[in-house]
Amino acid sequence: MAQLSRNLARTVGLLVVFVLLAVANPPAQAQAGAGYDDNRVPFGSVDGKVQALHGVGDQLWVGGDFTTATDADLVTTHDRLNLAVFNFNTGDVRSLAPQPNDAVKAIVSDGARRVYVGGNFTQIAGQPVSYLAAFDLLTGQLDPTFSVTLNGDVNTLHLDGDDLYVGGDFYRVDGQRYLRIARLDAATGDLDLGFQTNPDTTVRSIDTFGDRVYISGDFEELGDDGAAETRIWFATLDAATGEPVDPDLSFAPIAGGENPTKRGIRQVAISPDGSSIYTGDDRNRVTRWDRLTGEMIWSRETEGDIQALVVEGDTVYAGNHHGLLAEYDERLLFALNAADGSPDNSFMPLLNSYHGTYSIHLAQGALIAGGEFTTVNDQASPHLAVFHGPGWLGAEPIAAPDGDVGCDGQANIVDALLIAQYSVGNRQLEPSCPLDDPAKSVAPSGDVDNDGEMTIVDALLIAQCTVSIPNIACPNP
Repeated sequence: MAQLSRNLARTVGLLVVFVLLAVANPPAQAQAGAGYDDNRVPFGSVDGKVQALHGVGDQLWVGGDFTTATDADLVTTHDRLNLAVFNFNTGDVRSLAPQPNDAVKAIVSDGARRVYVGGNFTQIAGQPVSYLAAFDLLTGQLDPTFSVTLNGDVNTLHLDGDDLYVGGDFYRVDGQRYLRIARLDAATGDLDLGFQTNPDTTVRSIDTFGDRVYISGDFEELGDDGAAETRIWFATLDAATGEPVDPDLSFAPIAGGENPTKRGIRQVAISPDGSSIYTGDDRNRVTRWDRLTGEMIWSRETEGDIQALVVEGDTVYAGNHHGLLAEYDERLLFALNAADGSPDNSFMPLLNSYHGTYSIHLAQGALIAGGEFTTVNDQASPHLAVFHGPGWLGAEPIAAPDGDVGCDGQANIVDALLIAQYSVGNRQLEPSCPLDDPAKSVAPSGDVDNDGEMTIVDALLIAQCTVSIPNIACPNP
């Protein structure tokens, strides 16, 4: 009977959404055109909730609360605790297995050498590293040059040039009192003592534009006791100091009789051109604001909390639970026209889970979504879905230095020996760093004389470079 009721609710919900679409969006209405095909491409999966996604090079990093990851065939499984790295092109699980001991909730990368991972963990890659860690993209190993000590969970990360913004539930950074948001040196992890905000409770999202930092969460005050300023769930900060400045968006606190679960803003995103602020809140609304004045431009109400939000061109992508236009309409990942907030019906995947989508990421012409769903358009897609757009041309691997076939970030005599082994058939070629099998493989960066193949000649040229004998093919002349 319960299953029958759920199926009936789903059917009614779908019928209602189609009626609403016909009324709200007649054929004459212009659509921005999301551009992404709403049929998922074959890709791997995980066996639990996905909360964080980041694509960099040909690596897709996936974090959350799970124990296994599965290849694109959705059959071959691998032990992966709370963090998995997939081949962005094939959808298969890569060999890297950091195994953090608790949930991963935020991932960001500089796109060249580092990826940062934050969450609830106190151990990762076999090391006692708590809440925030940096990995080398070429080696796949923890980066020992980055170090910071936090005493609480990390919910969000944002990278702006050389600055890494960290938000969450911590209240000490490197032993000093820093409440829930901090700015670190992205290379070293050193705390920026000149930037301090001290929200009174959780920070959930951070974005930047120019000399402003934008944060959202559950907080209602910023600053120290006796000198606190009221900022309900959102704040604009001076990037130089961390102090609150205008605009202060007009969010009202929880009112008498209002469900306390409706407290807070989960996501803030600045439009690429810097004209607008977008917020996604627990009152089920996606809202667009003028970034300079704080004036509301439009607000779209949905059937569930807005749990994920990204902006690209003329389109806003959002994820929630419960539905977009009607309860159980399965539109838990949807596109809105940035001009007026109307649904962009060219992108309408249907997801089967009430709790829906927790994370959305755009990378290299692909849209990636993660959450608690297990099917997309009735096709198996456990907790992870990848959608290609017309801009997808395949993910380019992270570029290793010329001659660095061992993926350690430099070309040296070791690489010369590895190329010599490869040239006689004792090693195999892998498409990119990090190597899935460092004991038997090499990366394809050893053709330093550009003749189309790696040979003993390339090994000799690299060996000469390491003892300061310059040559025209030397990767580091």
